Amino acid sequence: MVKIMKMILASGLIAIMAAAVPGQSQAEGLKLQLATGYGAKIPMNHVFKYLLAPRIEEYSDYRIETDVQQENKLCSEHKCVEQAKLGQIDIGSSSAGNLGAFGQAFDTNFLPFLFGTDAFAMKVLDISHSDGWYGKELAQRAREEMELHLLMSVMGGGFRSLENSVREVRVPKDLKGIKIRVTKSPVEFTMIKAWGATPVPYDWGQLYEGLQSGVVQGMYIPHLYTALRKFHEVTPFVTETGGGMVTLNVVMSAKRYDGLPDYAKAAIDRVASEAHWESWTVDRMGTQKAIAILESQAKIYRPTQPELDLWAAAAPSSWTKLKGRYRPETVTRLLVEQGREDFIGQLKKAGAL
Repeated sequence: MVKIMKMILASGLIAIMAAAVPGQSQAEGLKLQLATGYGAKIPMNHVFKYLLAPRIEEYSDYRIETDVQQENKLCSEHKCVEQAKLGQIDIGSSSAGNLGAFGQAFDTNFLPFLFGTDAFAMKVLDISHSDGWYGKELAQRAREEMELHLLMSVMGGGFRSLENSVREVRVPKDLKGIKIRVTKSPVEFTMIKAWGATPVPYDWGQLYEGLQSGVVQGMYIPHLYTALRKFHEVTPFVTETGGGMVTLNVVMSAKRYDGLPDYAKAAIDRVASEAHWESWTVDRMGTQKAIAILESQAKIYRPTQPELDLWAAAAPSSWTKLKGRYRPETVTRLLVEQGREDFIGQLKKAGAL
């Protein structure tokens, strides 16, 4: 059995050792190509290479052969989804933000301060578990709105922080005039604008060069990606605003999934179920190491509670501008289950609910 045998942190990056698969492939002409734009140092890449691909082969009794392409060799972010929809690859990955190019289903994940903890988010996103009602809703909407089959939706680096190359940022007004890179999601665009910055949609694969040239001056991403992509070299000012959560999503064309033989569907479903929580373990290890890197090589500002309240105060107004792109009953249930009735009151007062 293929297993992730050991996870170690070395040279500031994640390395995962996997056991070799016994025997030879007995693929019966079914080959699945998995592609992710993430580099070798990003946890989701390891999930593709060392967890998804080998276990799909194993759980299909090696009737499926897999090919994994990574590090932008075939696609990056939303292009991986586009290629999956076109049948150019079989399984791709994208952040929720870049899925915004295909529909509104995942925009809810970007609503600021919707999730209080990553543990809660992982629980309700677990498609294979009874508590994962929200993940099931996302899967249904992905099929209806995007013609995509959602295998898994997981945390990718925890909550976002603001990074910039201009100055230390403590409160939203300090962002005035700073060009912050955003994804293709209108949710993130509106939130960054509400905080006073200038949102600039910009491709992830070219972000380091964009920051070097000054086309963009910062971004709103988790510590994990800042450290592993060495963005702190060009954006040394980091502010732990929280609020935004990154989810990484693994998808197939619904048509492609539905056309697979039953044994292949069973293998893929089983792997996706296991990968949900195992990927989070890998992700948290990477985040812990990333924080250590940033604390030694950049300047992290951790706002006081009154300052955090200022960041959160912009949330209801940005929700209002995006009303109609999320389901009120869904977000209300998520907030109620977290005991956040006060925030619900603020949203209702602003007209967001």
